[in-house]
Amino acid sequence: MNDYHVLPINDAIAHDETRGCWCQPWCEQIFEEDWRTATLVVHRSADGRELSEDDAEVPPATRH
Repeated sequence: MNDYHVLPINDAIAHDETRGCWCQPWCEQIFEEDWRTATLVVHRSADGRELSEDDAEVPPATRH
């Protein structure tokens, strides 16, 4: 199974391209062209730039 990582550009803290990154990325199963499953791993930014106004109560990721 392949993992595809989506990382924030120029984030304040470097990310590990793993599912266990400090930002606690969320994962979503996707299908590749040949119908194999893969995982999209979306990393959160340190400053919370990906949050919309609707997500205001959710704090940005913090290093653990």
